[in-house]
Amino acid sequence: MVLNTSSAANRLFSRLDLTDLELTRGYNPNRAYGNAKLANILFTRELHRRYHAQGSARRPFTPAPWPPISPVNRPA
Repeated sequence: MVLNTSSAANRLFSRLDLTDLELTRGYNPNRAYGNAKLANILFTRELHRRYHAQGSARRPFTPAPWPPISPVNRPA
């Protein structure tokens, strides 16, 4: 099993610019973190595509590091 961690930061802060991966034109720590998490997701999707194309039973996952909100753990 392949497991990469993700975060909601990929939706909040990422704006992946493939011509400036090191953010030399304006570094922002939140954007860097969001971009890193988005890159994890993109890597995992591609890995899954390649495994599936080979007929492999392996399945990569990219869960968020906290449990999802459900009726059991929803704040009151």
